[in-house]
Amino acid sequence: MIHKIPISTLAISKNKVEDYYSSFIILETLSGLSGMKVKTPDGKQYNFDLKFTAADDENDIEQRYQAFYKGRELDIANFKRFYQKMIALTPISHESKSGLKTAATITLVHSSGTSDVVLTFKKYSSARYQVELDGIPMGLITASAFNEIMQDTPKVAADETIKE
Repeated sequence: MIHKIPISTLAISKNKVEDYYSSFIILETLSGLSGMKVKTPDGKQYNFDLKFTAADDENDIEQRYQAFYKGRELDIANFKRFYQKMIALTPISHESKSGLKTAATITLVHSSGTSDVVLTFKKYSSARYQVELDGIPMGLITASAFNEIMQDTPKVAADETIKE
């Protein structure tokens, strides 16, 4: 016997489009990357090289992260703060529009050799930037979050401490 039930009794029927989006834009872990390239709105390119090593001495696994800019090793705690700000980016809405000009890009290079992940930031308004992940619109972030990452990039490259 088949019973007809009203759609309103199914919890999934109340979901909105936003309910199917990840709340995070970047899901890559630092240990899976061999590099990161940041092109800032002023046209400057910052190429960071990343190295992850793990040593097992039977009782303990030691994990070591290293970040380099132009061959110079950077303070890894500072670099991790920088990366944490990037992976903490979350859309405040899922609006998007076409025809926007690219303001900046961040390219994540995988150590496994799989395709790079490219984040493209496009100015949506004076207070918002549209973020695209490999060409797919992921939503809007605040201009202050975008500006903080762009302003931190040259500081991290110069090995200057950034705020959390």
